[in-house]
Amino acid sequence: MFYVVNTPFFLYLKSSLWGQIIYSILAGVFGTLLVVLFFSGFMPLGITIKFIPWVVGFNASVTGYMLMDRTRDKIRHKRAAAGGSGVLVALLTGIILNGLSRYVMGVYLILWPDMTVLMLIGAVLGWAGAALAIRYFNLKS
Repeated sequence: MFYVVNTPFFLYLKSSLWGQIIYSILAGVFGTLLVVLFFSGFMPLGITIKFIPWVVGFNASVTGYMLMDRTRDKIRHKRAAAGGSGVLVALLTGIILNGLSRYVMGVYLILWPDMTVLMLIGAVLGWAGAALAIRYFNLKS
């Protein structure tokens, strides 16, 4: 039998501002990793690499939207925070994919110029996801 244990630390982390920010970023990172690993299951790696900026951009925009949805009025500079979360999604995804590819194949999958482009895409689309969320919330209320 399984029991769910709610300790005060995890309840605080989930409800705190930093916990909500970390949760949004990790959801974007794991979403990106799942889609990239799914694509690499049925496509050659050379073709999968071409789709990584699209996947990172989509998940960065979802991260920006989810960050605004979770935090609402708790963050002062909303769009800048969402752009930073998009950069972190791109950076963490690139580091994890490089670690996995180095372990499995012995080569790095994403080089630093490519990582810079991914971080730029993550920043712009994370900002755009936050702008969309803010407009939606203003329209809704």
